[in-house]
Amino acid sequence: MNESEEQFLQKLKATFRIEAEEHLKALSNGILALENGLSPDKQPKMVEAIYREAHTLKGAARSVNLKSMHEVCQVFEDLLALWKRGQLKVEKSLYDTLYATLDFLNGAMVKDPEPEASVAILKKLKQSIIQEVKPEQTQPEASQPAQAQETQTQTTSDKLIRVSIPKLDRLLQEVEEMLMVKQAAQQEAQDLNQLMVEITAKEKELARLTQGQQIHSPQKMSDLIELHKQIHKMTKERLAKITKNSNMNAHIVEAMVYSLLEDIKKVLMQPVNILFDSFPRMVRDIAQDLGKEIKLEIHGGNIEVDRRILETLKDPIIHIIRNSIDHGIQSPDERAKQGRPRHGTITINAEEVGGSNVEISIADDGTGINVDKVKEASIKQNLLSAIEARDISYQDAIKLAFHSGVSTSTSVTHLSGRGLGLGIVSEKVEKLGGRIVVESEPNRGTKFRLILPLTLATFRGIRIQVSDQEYIVPAHNVINVMRLKQEDIHSLENCKTISIEGHSLSFIHLADMFGFHRKNGSLVALIIKGVDKTVAFGADGIFGEHEVLVKSLGSQCVRLKNVMAATIMESGKVIPILNPIDLIASTLKQHLVAQAPIETGKKESTKKVILFAEDSITTRLMIKNILETAGYEVKTAVDGAEALALLQTNKVDLLLTDIEMPNLDGFSLVQKIKATNAHKTLPVVICSACASREDREKGMLLGANAYLDKSSFTQQILLNLIGKLV
Repeated sequence: MNESEEQFLQKLKATFRIEAEEHLKALSNGILALENGLSPDKQPKMVEAIYREAHTLKGAARSVNLKSMHEVCQVFEDLLALWKRGQLKVEKSLYDTLYATLDFLNGAMVKDPEPEASVAILKKLKQSIIQEVKPEQTQPEASQPAQAQETQTQTTSDKLIRVSIPKLDRLLQEVEEMLMVKQAAQQEAQDLNQLMVEITAKEKELARLTQGQQIHSPQKMSDLIELHKQIHKMTKERLAKITKNSNMNAHIVEAMVYSLLEDIKKVLMQPVNILFDSFPRMVRDIAQDLGKEIKLEIHGGNIEVDRRILETLKDPIIHIIRNSIDHGIQSPDERAKQGRPRHGTITINAEEVGGSNVEISIADDGTGINVDKVKEASIKQNLLSAIEARDISYQDAIKLAFHSGVSTSTSVTHLSGRGLGLGIVSEKVEKLGGRIVVESEPNRGTKFRLILPLTLATFRGIRIQVSDQEYIVPAHNVINVMRLKQEDIHSLENCKTISIEGHSLSFIHLADMFGFHRKNGSLVALIIKGVDKTVAFGADGIFGEHEVLVKSLGSQCVRLKNVMAATIMESGKVIPILNPIDLIASTLKQHLVAQAPIETGKKESTKKVILFAEDSITTRLMIKNILETAGYEVKTAVDGAEALALLQTNKVDLLLTDIEMPNLDGFSLVQKIKATNAHKTLPVVICSACASREDREKGMLLGANAYLDKSSFTQQILLNLIGKLV
């Protein structure tokens, strides 16, 4: 075979793979429908349909010289022919064989199979064919997991996409209309050239009139003025005409380019069914492995979404589905004991929202998210203390499940237990400019709602200035923009905060993060929300919201910290687009001290113990981190009553307390402590935003050793003071 023939065969095989994928998808869906109890009156028609699909696939495999695939398709077709005639014993082992055959065919169209694999699958098929004669034969092995099928087929269409003929016709029409723009541009160029010719001719006439002559007579002066008037009038009239045509053409070009861009976007848009079609088989195989009965319902598959979004969403949705089967839906016997159907239901639904977004929801009717297990895992990962876990709300506890390492599974399996799944889901969804909403009720089930843009080409962005550089921040991540004064920012050594509607938020100026020189003048804060973190970022100016065309950074900048892409403004200026996920991650790394590691040894701790009573979780975590980093053991309480209880059961070397707290305030706490013999000499430091002279005097009279103003003290002052007292 010469080189040209080899190239032709490769092109033919590429076309075959597209066709084969369609046939295999139809075969898989048909077999699933039969296994799931298709009504008897529809079964013969379905068997006939999959028989025809297998026959067509066999012929296509023969045409590209895939011998193993052709041979397996031949025996597969023989088996289906027996089914058509009602001469086949249909039981579970048959379906296992059929799925194993589909897995083999999926792999065979990508890579020539090993001879042993072909022999094994042919043996299984032939055993099923003679099943009626030998019903006592042992069942063949279970089918290859659906994950393998996905791995084998995912490379077949990476660089190919199917486009409907109406879409191509529309694009061709729009491109043909662009010829009109070309002709208009050529006409403008001709008009400008003609104007230059005429101006040049008039200039020559003017030069001839004045060359070598002194203009003294009124007549010559009058002729010269008249010639200047003619040149001016002609130029003005011609330029006015050209300008009018140019403006009109600019409007036409704008409309045509916008229309062409929108239709090109539609070419990249594919029905969501392309993503959903592989899920029924996957759910069937996982449920079978776990001994569960799952009914999968899919709705809204005809909605079209950018192909790049669908490709990125595949893994996140698979993670959610696996979690639903493994963690959410109980075994058939457990469900029956609860008076529920033995089979669980997973519902996947896609619907367009707001004209520019799509919402994909994955819901199950299982047990709901076990927040107690989430809290336990979060405590083990040192994300919060046991006391904080007790007070955290149900929704906030659910958000903790998105942290890496947090898993409700007690063991690691091929499906779960590593605590990575939901973290991957949130990361990928946010990178697409989307967001996740989780709704869960105990013993009612869980729903994950993924809200995403329909296309990636453009989005709304907020244009800001940081020092002398401009940036774009994706608008969907910005929940508020506000002007600030310097006095609105509260400092506590290396951590700054601002107050929004009674809540404290970490604050960092982007100039500080990027290492720029900060400007004096206006100060703007952008409140940016991640999956479970909200941070206020400072900027020097804001220019409003714009429609932004996203441009890739290219191969030279595959991964640029804090920057996700770039855009080109009307002036030609290139402006970076910031990555909100990276910004929040960078803030946490640079400006929040990491949690101290948990002591694993059994040796009794010799650290000084500080009890810190504070109702604000933000302040509690911040001060706790400072003290633990300095080498202290810290116990926290959310109010005075809890602090008093902890004092009864724990050895404490110093009490650090706020004043304004629920149940029992700081003044009352100090008064009760100093009234007991056991803690009469316990060092007490009051740390409060109540900084009046009366408050200070009251605190000292009650027995406090020191009084710190939250708005002005530093980390070093706090540590020096505690060091002297303990």
